[in-house]
Amino acid sequence: MSPSLSSQFWKLAFFVTALFAVTMASLPNLHVPGNPPDKMLHILAFFVLTVLAQLAFPLAKMWMLLLGLGLLGAGIELIQALPTINRDAGLADWLADLVAIVFAIAIFQVGRRLIAHRRIG
Repeated sequence: MSPSLSSQFWKLAFFVTALFAVTMASLPNLHVPGNPPDKMLHILAFFVLTVLAQLAFPLAKMWMLLLGLGLLGAGIELIQALPTINRDAGLADWLADLVAIVFAIAIFQVGRRLIAHRRIG
């Protein structure tokens, strides 16, 4: 896959996944098979979004990813706070999003450095 095609693929994957996450978070009374804890869903969603964002935008500064994805998480909480959505919004959910974002950035950066070190050594 050419670099530009690869970049387009990861950008499409990121935006489709972000749209899916916002849609699922906006549905009233969402029931997920297996009934996983809400915080686990937040962590999983934002971990995946962060990895995809890093693949889609490899030149982006890490603080920009943290800010952008953190704002997305805050926006989801604002949507969930709407009475018509009938969902629970909370600071703890947003903090779970932020923890997942930071964790994914850290893991991705360690992996990137290991790969770079192997290429040099």
